[in-house]
Amino acid sequence: MSNYATSHSRRSSPKSQSMSGCLKAFLIIFITLVVMGGILVFVVGGAARDMVDKWSGGFVSRVTTVKASSVLVDIGRTHGDVLEVASPLKTMELFSKSDARFAAWGKVYLGTSTSEIKVPASYRFHVKLSELKGAQIKDKVLVVKVPAIYPSLPVAFDTAGVEKRSEDGWFRFDGAQLLAELEKNLTPELERRAKQHVPVVKETARKDIEQFVQKWIVESHPEHREKISSVRVVFEGENEEKILERPVVVP
Repeated sequence: MSNYATSHSRRSSPKSQSMSGCLKAFLIIFITLVVMGGILVFVVGGAARDMVDKWSGGFVSRVTTVKASSVLVDIGRTHGDVLEVASPLKTMELFSKSDARFAAWGKVYLGTSTSEIKVPASYRFHVKLSELKGAQIKDKVLVVKVPAIYPSLPVAFDTAGVEKRSEDGWFRFDGAQLLAELEKNLTPELERRAKQHVPVVKETARKDIEQFVQKWIVESHPEHREKISSVRVVFEGENEEKILERPVVVP
């Protein structure tokens, strides 16, 4: 009886091993398919979903909901003291940051990561009406002294037109971090560049102020028309005599 049981177990062993092998093969195939499917969804997820939607003929539908809300934080006031000039000034600003790494006291180069952001910015500028106090008439020319041109902050930019690029060196993986740092400092960097653009808009701002004074002070007061033939704006630091020597440009 014992010999029979032993021989029976030996005869059934190859079958058990075959079933076990099939189960392992099935599991391997199943895991492989799951992994490949995950990779496919990750790489071409959007395209795959579009193809499924197209081939299914409406059998598979999708509902996307976008919500937006706002919370009123503050409302600023100009107190009627702001005259906008030379606006808007539109530029394409480029911000880039690169980081090179070395090891072994600078002897082994580990690569360079580079990130870049292009931003379509729209700058605005203004002067303060309360500062336009140094006005006097010289030979029928109303000379208005303007202390400063101010950039209106924060700087507006079109998020739809922002372009981003990031590259990692051969042994670097922090390009995304550099890009995040650029984005974080985007607002203060645009404010810094706004101040740099002030000299660029000075002549356009001069014309805007001269036209404002001509229309709202000279032309609106008949008693000034005979005394004032033109208006000139002199910014702080400029030579007044040289400004007055310039020919009058009719707008």
